[in-house]
Amino acid sequence: YTAIRHYRDGVDYLMDEFMSRTSGNEQSKEYLRLKCHKILSRVDILKKLIKQHEHETMQEAINDDEKQKEIEF
Repeated sequence: YTAIRHYRDGVDYLMDEFMSRTSGNEQSKEYLRLKCHKILSRVDILKKLIKQHEHETMQEAINDDEKQKEIEF
């Protein structure tokens, strides 16, 4: 979750820079837009990986619990 927070902080920083560049040319604004988009895409991928890992960990815990119950009976 720390990585997601850092990615979001980076996007916030870039968006602040984007908003403050009223005199900036369109090329620099487009560059900042693309950077934000790429970072947000990475955040989405990271969220999916975390969710998948949590699911696998949870499933392993359930399976271990079921195995333990079978051993006890």
